Amino acid sequence: AKESGYKLALATQPLFYRLATEKRVLWAELNPNDFLHISHAENSYYCKPYPQYFLQLLEITKSSPKRTLMVGNDLVFDTAASRLGIATWVTDTNITNKDAQGAVEPDFVGSLKELADALQ
Repeated sequence: AKESGYKLALATQPLFYRLATEKRVLWAELNPNDFLHISHAENSYYCKPYPQYFLQLLEITKSSPKRTLMVGNDLVFDTAASRLGIATWVTDTNITNKDAQGAVEPDFVGSLKELADALQ
């Protein structure tokens, strides 16, 4: 996505402090420098699924909901972004909260490979 010119924000649930979140990013074999913003407990006032969490990310990234895609694996926490008009993509591996109250139908479901192809 970065190579295609997209601005990236890592919108992880901000439960851990910056250092622990950065360690998790490295553990996932991602480069923290690829992200314009990484949510963590020290820079976030809200958590998913609250709309304020997504509004804060839109403000930080200077993006509009119509030009934003939330990618995740949770049908409650990640798809909550759709309440603000943000399109959602749920990865098809390890989907969580399938049957939970508040689950929201995503706009797209597919693999990360399919996502990469769609973003080119």
